[in-house]
Amino acid sequence: VGPVFGGAGQPSLDLDKPRKFAGLGNEDGVFLFSNWVSNPDYTEKALEYVDTLGQTLYLAARQLARMDLPDEVAAQLEDVVGGFGMFDEQIRPHFLELWSGLRGDLVEGLGEEGAVVIDLKGALPTVPGLPQVVADEGKAPRIAILAPASDKEKLKGSWNNTEKALNGILKIVSEMTGEEIPMQRPMSSEKNDLKTWFFPFPFQTDDFVLNVSVDEKNFYASTSKSYVQGLAASLEKTEVDPAAKGAYFNVNLTVLNAYLKDWIKLLEEKQDDIFGEGSPDAEDVMQMLPIAKQVVAALSELKGLSAHTRTEDGLVRTSIHFKTGK
Repeated sequence: VGPVFGGAGQPSLDLDKPRKFAGLGNEDGVFLFSNWVSNPDYTEKALEYVDTLGQTLYLAARQLARMDLPDEVAAQLEDVVGGFGMFDEQIRPHFLELWSGLRGDLVEGLGEEGAVVIDLKGALPTVPGLPQVVADEGKAPRIAILAPASDKEKLKGSWNNTEKALNGILKIVSEMTGEEIPMQRPMSSEKNDLKTWFFPFPFQTDDFVLNVSVDEKNFYASTSKSYVQGLAASLEKTEVDPAAKGAYFNVNLTVLNAYLKDWIKLLEEKQDDIFGEGSPDAEDVMQMLPIAKQVVAALSELKGLSAHTRTEDGLVRTSIHFKTGK
């Protein structure tokens, strides 16, 4: 392990609050894990800056649309000015309602801690044309984003505003296209105290579906319903480590290496099932596999990368570790 040390001010982070999601980074097969606690005062100031920036850009665009420009310039900007006019008159009220739901209720409904967890054990979507052996044995990344659910009423209000805004925007799009586009209704499922919402679409599975979930303590957004259920169960069994402070990031390249080797093995052993016997596509892939193996072998020298920002003796320190070796 080779460490690199340094440090700088981190006003966006609360480095003194223990991270209750820290234990998820130790779960078997985790490829990427990132966990931090935000400084709420800094977050509010950053959002105020985004508000101000958005207002400034809007006012500048409106002023440009109202200017008496030379004919040559006006002709070049005709589409831009026309598009802004439609946005200003029809879409802007719905956009502001959408931003209000995200900027206000969603931010207030979530706690300061956040985490991103990715593993490589997910199922592939069962789309037509996908060889059955790939659907059965191939694996895809599963991504989950977590935050404490500090106010469920605020989260509910955020969804209500978002739904209302999206309905308004879809109505405008329907009028423009001449085709009615109804707002899709989410489906839901429950397991213990974990409730999950998702929009149905063809070929999804429990292990491959975009969803949001809430239990008694936490909010989840993920690409896999079953992954969220596993993470929620792990959190129920994990005690908070008071020493797990600061912002932490880790990439396990050993997991990635094993994932790539599994795909190479699948392509080698099941090429006829995947491509069809004697397929020229199979020949092209087989010619590339030796190169892929060399790349994977070279990458295997680097086992992982981690970074940890924390306070030590009143000073902010960041250490970066590169893990190498056999």
